[in-house]
Amino acid sequence: MKVGIVYNLVEHPERGLEKDILADNDVIRMAADVKSALRDRHCVFTIKIDHETLFGMSKKSFDIVFNLCEGLDGNVAGEALFAAVLETKGIPFTGGNSLTLGLCCDKSKTKDILAENDIPTPKHQVFTADDKKISLEKYLRYPLIVKPVHEDASIGISDSSVVRNRTELEHQVKFIIESYRQPALVEEFIDGRELNVSVIGNGDSAQALPVAEIDFQLSADRPKILTYEAKWAAESEESRLTPVICPARLSKALEKKVKRMALAASRITGCRDYARVDFRLLDDEPYVIDINPNPDLSRSAGLARSAGVAGFSYQQLVEYILDSAISRCHDFQVHLPPEVVFSSDRLTSTRVMPEDAEMMIGWFNDSLVSQYMAAPEEVWSEDSFLKKFFVLNQDDLDILMCDKITGEKIGWGQIYSIDTANQSAEISFLIGDHRYHGKGYGKELARIMLAVAFEKLNLNSIHARVVHENVASIKACLRAGFREVGSMLQSDISAGQKRNERILQITREEFFQAGLRPEPEGITQN
Repeated sequence: MKVGIVYNLVEHPERGLEKDILADNDVIRMAADVKSALRDRHCVFTIKIDHETLFGMSKKSFDIVFNLCEGLDGNVAGEALFAAVLETKGIPFTGGNSLTLGLCCDKSKTKDILAENDIPTPKHQVFTADDKKISLEKYLRYPLIVKPVHEDASIGISDSSVVRNRTELEHQVKFIIESYRQPALVEEFIDGRELNVSVIGNGDSAQALPVAEIDFQLSADRPKILTYEAKWAAESEESRLTPVICPARLSKALEKKVKRMALAASRITGCRDYARVDFRLLDDEPYVIDINPNPDLSRSAGLARSAGVAGFSYQQLVEYILDSAISRCHDFQVHLPPEVVFSSDRLTSTRVMPEDAEMMIGWFNDSLVSQYMAAPEEVWSEDSFLKKFFVLNQDDLDILMCDKITGEKIGWGQIYSIDTANQSAEISFLIGDHRYHGKGYGKELARIMLAVAFEKLNLNSIHARVVHENVASIKACLRAGFREVGSMLQSDISAGQKRNERILQITREEFFQAGLRPEPEGITQN
């Protein structure tokens, strides 16, 4: 199954403080962890989202997206917007839908819905930049805690967030509004134990994992809160003095109550597959202070810790979340093309896979190998390779050629511009390994590509466009059965220079009549 692990990366924070980028970019580590957990069972690759990927991807790009995207271009609604794009394109994905992600991105609206459903949550009030005067509602009592209304991951939370008088309140509200460019949420601060409960699964099969507790070992003059530094600065004193205990030491009755509330809160807000619900205790009465759809899923995060206490390995946890997403997709389909193996005297073929990225990037960035490619000056990276080969160009067929004896991958071929109406396409190929240059492998590679095109894709004609200077490829095509049918003058622009191309063609009938078909070694499907 083709699983795309999609994440976003913040180059420069659009709001808040420069240090907040630590939380935004922790997703790189999380994506690597998720990939390592799934790669044994699936064709899995990580993709950093950008505008080209966002608008160019389709249902063929992924069987399912493991959605780790937490924003787009610094937009606080970007997490929900990305999910909405996936929904519009009909691409299945893990975690919350756009409605849930949009709702839980607004802490005030989330608290309103919890209260309407009789789930206790601290009383609150929201202040915006339009409020000329900070005036508390009569029922709000100090101490209070001030937060950005649209952030998570403790962003915007410091010791100064807890305020005990009007002066401190006005200062902190002003700081949040000006620094984070969003309203400030003010709620009554519960100075009690802090718990969190991770929930996995859906519907009746949803389960609450063992309860975790933040063990506040802070000095008496500091508020018992999990600040940004405590969460993200691993070497800081704040982090050292706020360890996590799991399972939390609770009475059976309280543990049962907290878990029941966590399941109810995640269900009411529409969380799917996995979530985390945060609580504060006031005289052993739990209050929900936050709901996190798609929480941190890295190996060292709280969800994995709680799952481990429940008996899940990290791999089992990630697979469980993926399987939960798949099970709720009634029209789920696998689009991974069948494996196609054709052989010539010295070569055999295999499909390009994500793990081939490093090798092929080396070929494409080699000036000798790539000098006749469409854009030889292009510098390839893992991101650009995965985007081109596994997200954007899903109608193309990319094949690697291997030495039959050693198994070494030596070259690449692509069937592209496939026109099913006219049953035609174009091919391009190269020998990437220098050791195999000038030894006639191009002809064999081209014949294998033609066999795939005519036998697997049922095409009737194939074209190849080769720049005039690429003598080796022209000879390889002619020896593979192509005939020259014309030329395109000054068709390509490369490194600022226009180059001529020769047009070659071969039909299905010509291919078989000339006995050019390589011996099929076998065709397997998965």
